[in-house]
Amino acid sequence: MDVLNAMIIRDACRYLLMQHLTAVDREPTDVEAFVGVFADEFIWKRPGTPHMRTPADGRAYIERVQAKRRGKNPHGFLQRHGLTTVCIDSIDEQTAKGVSYALIYTDPQYSGTQPAPMTPPESVVEYRDLFKKTLKG
Repeated sequence: MDVLNAMIIRDACRYLLMQHLTAVDREPTDVEAFVGVFADEFIWKRPGTPHMRTPADGRAYIERVQAKRRGKNPHGFLQRHGLTTVCIDSIDEQTAKGVSYALIYTDPQYSGTQPAPMTPPESVVEYRDLFKKTLKG
């Protein structure tokens, strides 16, 4: 694979990660944009939850999280993922793999307006992704 195609693939994968995190960080979460980043069949592994394999699984998970948060705070829950390091390796024209890290900032006492108070990161996460080109792109 030539250098330009490898760069295009890496950029497309980074953009997909940004779409995913931007959808998650909206309040309320943009559920359809969130599940739209996944292929029709996927495996999403989250600690402490059953593996999710379909858009319906991802949708149900997000809807459960949103309902729980709304029960605690009528304004929802402010959350931001600061994606720090992204390393994508092109395997071939259809496949890439990546590892990335994010600092997650939250404000469970969110008043519904911004700016929110700055707090230390709630957690640091590591994402390991396998990207497959689909008919959607």
